[in-house]
Amino acid sequence: MTEKDKLIKDHDYDGIHELDNPLPRWWLLTFYITIVFAVIYFAYYQILGGPDSDQRLATEMSRIRAEQKEAAEEVEAKIATKDYAALVANPEVLAKGKAEFMLKCMACHGDKAQGLIGPTSPTTTGSTATVRYPRSSRS
Repeated sequence: MTEKDKLIKDHDYDGIHELDNPLPRWWLLTFYITIVFAVIYFAYYQILGGPDSDQRLATEMSRIRAEQKEAAEEVEAKIATKDYAALVANPEVLAKGKAEFMLKCMACHGDKAQGLIGPTSPTTTGSTATVRYPRSSRS
């Protein structure tokens, strides 16, 4: 009897013989490791009461809130020690502030902070101030 004959099972369907080939060892090892991992995972989280996702979220959020509170206290301490009267009198600081305003704020607020069309424009807030609308090239 040849080696191939030993692998053939006793049954066949429509003339098709089923071979009984063993699985590769690396595949079996991976399969068994997966089973062991699943048993340990289940025991830790379901039987021993390991932390679920809600508990981990609560822990992380409390850590984040503590960091935010600490950062806010640092900012408040910095603000309390600033001398804003000296900053307003400093022309270099005012020039930096103006440049920042022109770069980031002017598009919506105008070059003199008069405001343009938008959700806080005088026409939507009930103010009687005059609003300067940009001229259309089609008018």
